[in-house]
Amino acid sequence: VWTSDSPDVTITAGGLATAQIVTSAAATITGSAQGLNGTATVNVIGDVTSMSVSPTTATVTVNAPGVAFTFTGSPGPPTYITVGNGGTLTITPSNSDFTCTVGTDAKGNPAEVCQAITNASTGSPYTITMSYPTPSGGTVTASAKANISGT
Repeated sequence: VWTSDSPDVTITAGGLATAQIVTSAAATITGSAQGLNGTATVNVIGDVTSMSVSPTTATVTVNAPGVAFTFTGSPGPPTYITVGNGGTLTITPSNSDFTCTVGTDAKGNPAEVCQAITNASTGSPYTITMSYPTPSGGTVTASAKANISGT
């Protein structure tokens, strides 16, 4: 008997796991037979082998609405990569002047919306890099630059 602790991952009688979702997830799979049990964790990822970002360069103004950086995976799914569906976002340099959160771009697509906080240092550019696992066990990345300007 095979079971999954996630409704998004189903198991056939032969033990084949199938994901019902197009975003990253994890499930614990339990196999039971003749009084013995075993468990394993299955990590679900999308079919992404390359990624791009738009815009590649932007100016973020202190105390203004954020700028949306849209990371697009190909061939997908998922089409849009965010930290909400398995992406890993890195901001360099890392400090509290510049932050990104999951939101939407002008077209309504999932994106990372980045803002500069009050009294943020202007000038030096920030690099925003999104990483996502590939089906072959590697990682794809895309990066953008953000400059901070005053009010």
